[in-house]
Amino acid sequence: FLDELLGYKKSNSYLTVKGQVNESAKKFGLSIQERDFALQLFHERGLIVHLTATEALRNIVVIKPQWLIDALAKVIRDPGIHVDLKEFHKVGLEDDANELFKKGIASRDLLEYLWNHDQVDFLVDLMKRTMLMSEYGGSDRCLIPSFLQDEYTGDDKFNCTFNFSESFLPHGMFQRLVCLCVEYVSREKASNNSFTIRKNFAHFERFRGLKVELSEHEHMIRLNASEIGDVISVILSMVFKINSNVMNSRLKWRTLVLDESTGTFEPWQDIPQLESPALNLDSILDSL
Repeated sequence: FLDELLGYKKSNSYLTVKGQVNESAKKFGLSIQERDFALQLFHERGLIVHLTATEALRNIVVIKPQWLIDALAKVIRDPGIHVDLKEFHKVGLEDDANELFKKGIASRDLLEYLWNHDQVDFLVDLMKRTMLMSEYGGSDRCLIPSFLQDEYTGDDKFNCTFNFSESFLPHGMFQRLVCLCVEYVSREKASNNSFTIRKNFAHFERFRGLKVELSEHEHMIRLNASEIGDVISVILSMVFKINSNVMNSRLKWRTLVLDESTGTFEPWQDIPQLESPALNLDSILDSL
């Protein structure tokens, strides 16, 4: 079955489960359950790429990883590299390209163009599941924080830190956290859920009803909220999600919260007056 699938490499970069994969499975007399088990096994051994979180992901089996790398490289690139906008002007997408390269906001039309209208739903879902992209304001636009270059230089107030000095704070960690936060606030039903995003900073006008700020500084991610107990459980769970899903649980950090009675930062579990609300965090994170 595997040899049959990989034999398509000569003419295909990916296969559809509803198409070639099903045909090959029937050829070998495999049931749907046996087919899915085989695909999972091949994926876990690095022989193919097959994700199952959404319908769009489930239907694609990547047999040439280079196709996937090339596709993602079109939207995950060094923003410092000069981009010739003439190409986008010719197809009427110059404004869309400017918004992506300056603000990190990608329109659906621009993504369709960059990906040659080839499996765009799959690639969007893949980037969302790997937390490289998030929905933006419930429209057909998406936020890709890795494109942001403007840095915040104002006052950096914070009353909680996630300190990664025991291991390291990898590039992209802060951007993925911002993606999850944007996705989260975009789904909150609030009349004013505006937010401001910079390369190293994010301000949310209403995050669980509160103003919340996140910033990246050296080996720390800093958090500032008026009612830290209402926010920290959600943000910390997002950090755990990124560590588990993307970083292979390699990261170690200390969560420190400002103890207002002493003016010092202490492990957040050691501050008795800090109360976090009862939240169904699994349902919150599974929905992101």
